[in-house]
Amino acid sequence: MALSDLTASAVLKAIEEFDRLGRDAFLKKYGFGKARDFVLQRSGHSYDSKAIAGAAHGYLPGRTALTWRQFSGGEATVEKRLEALAFTIVSNNREPPPFPGTVLTNEEIGRRFAVGNMGAGGRAALSGKTLKDMGYDRVYNLGGFKDWADSGGAVEKVGEPE
Repeated sequence: MALSDLTASAVLKAIEEFDRLGRDAFLKKYGFGKARDFVLQRSGHSYDSKAIAGAAHGYLPGRTALTWRQFSGGEATVEKRLEALAFTIVSNNREPPPFPGTVLTNEEIGRRFAVGNMGAGGRAALSGKTLKDMGYDRVYNLGGFKDWADSGGAVEKVGEPE
């Protein structure tokens, strides 16, 4: 009874059932509410990600569907597993990325995009997660300073000893 058991095939079967029944009937059948944050997107349609994951579990051999009480949803669980299976998950609470050719003000650029030399390990992961939670659309970990310099990144030397 774990999300790690989910397969892409089981998720696709749950999506097919969602399409066949319609959102309201699907959610009612499995006892889920509408997604508050993360939705699965496929072929121009949005699906309640936690409900899809719970129903998909029932399509695994010898398993039954999971109820909303049997597992927690969100970024660390459902989003992570569905993305690992190559599904696209988006947040209802984040601004969508700008369309190509959109002109952004300096304020919008500063608010929406972040690049950081965060290094590696737990603090680096926490820094990246914090920036994403703050609404930044794209967060890139370029590694530590040494990684940046070794890869040819621009480095300005200031106050070199004589």
